[in-house]
Amino acid sequence: MEAREILLTGRLGGDSLPAWVSHRARLLNLAGWLSRQGSQRASIVVVGASAMLEAMEVSCSLGPADVMVETIRSQPYQLDQQPEGFSIR
Repeated sequence: MEAREILLTGRLGGDSLPAWVSHRARLLNLAGWLSRQGSQRASIVVVGASAMLEAMEVSCSLGPADVMVETIRSQPYQLDQQPEGFSIR
């Protein structure tokens, strides 16, 4: 298991982003959370198998129809404790 933070920037104010990311995380069997930082930045922390983390990153580049992701950065993330499920913060 690996933990990674995926940082998104762009036009992220669409209402569908939280539900879309949460759904993708569940499909990929990832735990973690989404934290939006205004309408142009979001942080997604995900924990799971390395291949599934990569799949989540690719999925984020496509995003829902009302969102335009301009940049994606991914970096290792140090967890204090293992999250259960996926949540929106």
